Amino acid sequence: MSRQKVLITGSIAAVALALACSKESPTPASPSSTSPSSTAAAADGSTLKVPAPTLVSPVSDAKLDDAPVLKANAVGSTYGSSACALSYEFEVKDPNNTTIPTDLQATPTLTITAQLAFETRHTWRVRATCQTSSPRAVGPWSATGSFISSTGGYIRGSEVYDPLINGKTVGQINGPVQFIPGVGVKLLSQSSWITYSVAPGGLTSGEFSALVTNVGTVSAIEDPKNSLITMARDDGTAFNDNQYRMSIDVRGNGAMAFRFIAARGTYAETVGAERVVYPFHEALTYFVQGKWGDGTFTATFREGGFSGKTIYDLGKHYNGTYDPSPHNAFVGRPYTPGTRDSPASWEGAIIRQVWLSNRPRPATANK
Repeated sequence: MSRQKVLITGSIAAVALALACSKESPTPASPSSTSPSSTAAAADGSTLKVPAPTLVSPVSDAKLDDAPVLKANAVGSTYGSSACALSYEFEVKDPNNTTIPTDLQATPTLTITAQLAFETRHTWRVRATCQTSSPRAVGPWSATGSFISSTGGYIRGSEVYDPLINGKTVGQINGPVQFIPGVGVKLLSQSSWITYSVAPGGLTSGEFSALVTNVGTVSAIEDPKNSLITMARDDGTAFNDNQYRMSIDVRGNGAMAFRFIAARGTYAETVGAERVVYPFHEALTYFVQGKWGDGTFTATFREGGFSGKTIYDLGKHYNGTYDPSPHNAFVGRPYTPGTRDSPASWEGAIIRQVWLSNRPRPATANK
C-alpha cells in the first residue's frame, strides 16, 4: 500500500472518531444555578426564576380605615439566596385602571402615602425583581388583591382624623359651613364650628392640629379675637368658664395667641409681646398645632403647610393635668347664646386635615 493511501485512511478514521466523541460527550454548559435570571421570558412574561409572592392583606374588598398597608409573603430564589438581592414591585390601580405610582420596596410590604379616592375599590399585585441583573429581571405577578379605601376620617376613642376635603365630616356641624372639594371646610360665620366628641381620658398629652387657608388681617387691632381650633370639657358651661379649655387664635391684626387651662392650676397663655403679629395672607396654607404634656403647652404656626417655614413656636408651663371627661374638640370656637361667650370662630377660614391624638401626626394628614 502506498504511503498516500495510508495517510488518507488515517485522516478518515480521525474524523470518524471526532464525530463519535462529539455525540457522546457534548461540551458542558455553565451551571444554570449561578444565575436566577434568563433573557428568555416565560409564558407569564417573567424572566426571574422565583415563585410568585402570596398575598397576605388586604384582600377580598377589605374595607380600610387608614392608609393602605399592602403585605405579601417574601419569596426565595430557586437558585439560592446569594444569586440576587430581591426587591418587590407593587402595582396598584384605581377603578379607572389608572396606576397609582409606587416605589420598589426591599420587603414585600408597602404603605401607600398617595391620596386615594375615598370609599373606592382598588386592586393590587406584587412581584419580585432582581435589580442587579441586566436587563432587570422580574418574577411572576402574584394573584390580585382588592380593598375599599377609607371613608377619609374617623373618631376612634380619643383620636380624631378628619380630612374635610371629601365633602363631609366625622364631627357635628354647628352653624353655616361650606365644603369645598379637595380644599376643606369653610366657616361661613363667627357662629360656625364643628364639634368632635371624643372618649374621656387618654389625652393627658397629645396634639391638636390642622391645615388652614383664607386667613388674613382684618383690623389694625387685636379685635376680633377669633379662634381656629379649640378644646373644652363637655360639661354645659360657657367656653370662657370652662376649666379644661384650649384655644389657638389669629386675631384681627394677625396676632397669634393661645390659652391652655388644665383644671384650676396655673395655665399657659400668651401675654403682651408673646402675641406676635404676622402678615397672614389668604392665599397661603398655614399649619396650626397645639401640643401639651409634661407641664408644657406649645403653639406652633408654619407658613406653607406642615413642612413650611416656622413663624411661631412658643411653649409655656402649666400646672395640673389635662384630663377632661367628657372631652370635645372643635374646628372654630363653640358659642352658647345667653352666656358671657360671644361668637368667635374665624369667619371665612378654610380648614382641612384635622388631627387630634397622643400619637404623631401621620404623613397622610399633611396634604
